[in-house]
Amino acid sequence: MKISQNVSRSPVLGAIVAVVLSALVATPLAAELTPEDMQMLETHLERGRDHLDEGNFEAAIDDLEQARQLHDHPLISVNIAEAYRKLNRCSIAEAEYEALAARDDLEGEVRAEFEEGREKLDECVETVQLSIECVPEEATIELQGPDMEEQFDCPFVDEMEVGMVRVEVSKPGFQTEVLEIVLEAGEDSSVEVALDAEPEPEEEPLASDAGEEVGDESVPDEPLVAAGEPQWPTIASLAAIGVGTAMIAGGGLVDYGSRSRAEELAAARDAGDREYLETLESQGTNRRLTAGILYTGGLLFIAGGVTLQLIDFTPSESNSSNLSIWASPTGITTTISW
Repeated sequence: MKISQNVSRSPVLGAIVAVVLSALVATPLAAELTPEDMQMLETHLERGRDHLDEGNFEAAIDDLEQARQLHDHPLISVNIAEAYRKLNRCSIAEAEYEALAARDDLEGEVRAEFEEGREKLDECVETVQLSIECVPEEATIELQGPDMEEQFDCPFVDEMEVGMVRVEVSKPGFQTEVLEIVLEAGEDSSVEVALDAEPEPEEEPLASDAGEEVGDESVPDEPLVAAGEPQWPTIASLAAIGVGTAMIAGGGLVDYGSRSRAEELAAARDAGDREYLETLESQGTNRRLTAGILYTGGLLFIAGGVTLQLIDFTPSESNSSNLSIWASPTGITTTISW
């Protein structure tokens, strides 16, 4: 955002060389300056005047500051303050006008110029210089600040109003960077933004024929589970085997408990306690019966689970299978037909 520069000025400011030099002759300082100093003073005044005419206010300030070191005339300070105001360096211009207000040699047209310039400070918008460098170059910059939102090519150098500025730097193939910069009065800012390259996209695995190796891995010829194969027989088989194993283990615990009471039976016989002996014998009979039931049931469940592993349950229009299991005191009979 370029700040417009108004280079129009009054006849008094335009005649700065003649006014300052004529005023210098009437002061004791004229006797203290050497001819070389006088020539240097005139040169800086002329160059400062020309820079003001061209709107090159920064160069004008440099020459006028050197002239003011040789002769501190109020008209030089008025020109310096006016140059800062036109550069929108409002805080520095205000300081210059405040210093002029404390002087006692402001008279006539010089005072009028001073008063007019100080009144224009109310319209001054404070700006500072913002410089942005990009890596890589030729990136796009989007600036968002007070009352503005524009795009520029990087690198960027321009005057910006003070306050918060949002900077977004982007370029195809690179990750976008966003930063916020606080521009403060009287302080130029310079930043360098380095963009990181976009990460390489992950490649999708290439399609291959069945059994063909891809990279370090091989694609199986067939799926681990055939399509349409029922899953419940495997689950039921494992569950039946697990339940059967648990029942046999329970039967073993009951059987062990009944055997461990043999010492109590022997003691009851020796003591002739018939009633207690009958109770122990009855409990032993019940325990043996319970253990037998658990053994038998556990074997049935295990047999059923193993059988489920052997049967092909894949649906077929022409095949059917049947499973029959009988249990008797003498053994277990399993019949499979298909």
